Amino acid sequence: MLMGEFEHTLDTKGRISMPAKLRKDMGDTFILTKGLDGCLFAFSNEEWLNFESKLKSLPLSDKNAR
Repeated sequence: MLMGEFEHTLDTKGRISMPAKLRKDMGDTFILTKGLDGCLFAFSNEEWLNFESKLKSLPLSDKNAR
C-alpha cells in the first residue's frame, strides 16, 4: 500500500496527472477510485480484488457497514 499526499488539479478534459513516483510504484495498470474526505484511492489490481472481496462480504443493509 502506498500512502502520501499529492495536490493536483484536473486538466480541461477532466483528467488528473499521476505523479511519476506513483506511476513507478503502481505499474501500468491500477484502479483509481473516490476515497474518503475528498481523497482518491489508488489500488494495484491485486489490492483491488482483496478490497472488493471485503466489500462484498459486508451487509449493505447495515448502516454501520456502509
